[in-house]
Amino acid sequence: MNWDAIGAIAEAIGALAVVVSIVYLAVQIQSGARALRTTLRDSAFHDMQEWNYVLSSDEELPWIFKRGLGNPKDLNDKELARFHHMLYSFYKVFENIYLHFLDGSIAKEAWENNNEILFLYYAENGAQEYWRNRREIFYPRFVELVESSQGSSMTPSDKLFRALE
Repeated sequence: MNWDAIGAIAEAIGALAVVVSIVYLAVQIQSGARALRTTLRDSAFHDMQEWNYVLSSDEELPWIFKRGLGNPKDLNDKELARFHHMLYSFYKVFENIYLHFLDGSIAKEAWENNNEILFLYYAENGAQEYWRNRREIFYPRFVELVESSQGSSMTPSDKLFRALE
């Protein structure tokens, strides 16, 4: 065997190694992207669970929230501040989930199975009043989505609170 043949074999082995490396990297990148999408999805839905936990862990807060949804004028200043913070958090959680849906890290079915609760709250007088005064702090496409909802096919917030009990 001469040196030219040995060189050709070495080049072929090197080329094969490059191809194997590229395939391996592609698999790793795809796996990493899948893991990132899963982490983003889990984080977004964890935020929703955390919001629910905060609401349910305080004896007064669910009732402040419920009254505020009906008529925020029924709340004193301290209660109104708590109500506004809860609505801000609620809308930001759903804005985050929606943005992840738009970029493909949350599946359409996952978004559709959870967005009704957003529209349920938005249909309430207190949530709409808050929204009108603070809509500019949210992402424009999210604002468009919320305002195009035209309410919800679900029942008022009393049904939601019964479901949380």
